[in-house]
Amino acid sequence: MESYKNTIGNRISALRTRRGLTQKELAAKVTVSRELVNLWENDMRQIKGGDIARLADALETTCDYLLRGVSAENVDISKETGLTDDSINHLKRLAHIRWGHGNLTLSNAINSFMGSEGFVMFMMVFWDYQIEVEELTKRERYFMQKLKEYEGQLPSGMTLLEYAARLSLESESCLQSEAHLVIEQADNVNYKLFKLEQAVKRVTDSYQKEAESNGQH
Repeated sequence: MESYKNTIGNRISALRTRRGLTQKELAAKVTVSRELVNLWENDMRQIKGGDIARLADALETTCDYLLRGVSAENVDISKETGLTDDSINHLKRLAHIRWGHGNLTLSNAINSFMGSEGFVMFMMVFWDYQIEVEELTKRERYFMQKLKEYEGQLPSGMTLLEYAARLSLESESCLQSEAHLVIEQADNVNYKLFKLEQAVKRVTDSYQKEAESNGQH
């Protein structure tokens, strides 16, 4: 898994895909070449001022969102928190969901979660977990490259991790060291997943204790 990259190119690609347009169809709407759209989406060519407005209209968005990745009404929140436009809009949407005919909204649950003692720890552990997953992806990719050089391809019916586990035990294998690193990193990911589950439990335990305490008053 690669880190989320909030670039102009990624935003153009995501909006185009969301609207069911091919690069050729988008190019026709903006009156540019398909090759130029491809360069934009890969962040290999800057967008000229005159194309920004036409591109925003074609993708049914704003120039602000294309250029900065944040709609005008979310700019201050994004600057303060580092949250993306999608993250802010999701929180806004969730905050207005209500239960039945009462006054309870999902913002109660959001505040309870984010305001709990375990929330910061949960986010730190989740961040750590993301880093380990990204590292596993890199090692798997490198292992696959080496596999093509020496072995050709994965044996039929085996996953990459299963094959790596087998090769890590075969001292005569030229891929033993690469396979061992993959398995070692997979173990790291599983450990971080266990820590993440513990962090979630701390949050829920904290809420339960708070609820029990409030019920005694």
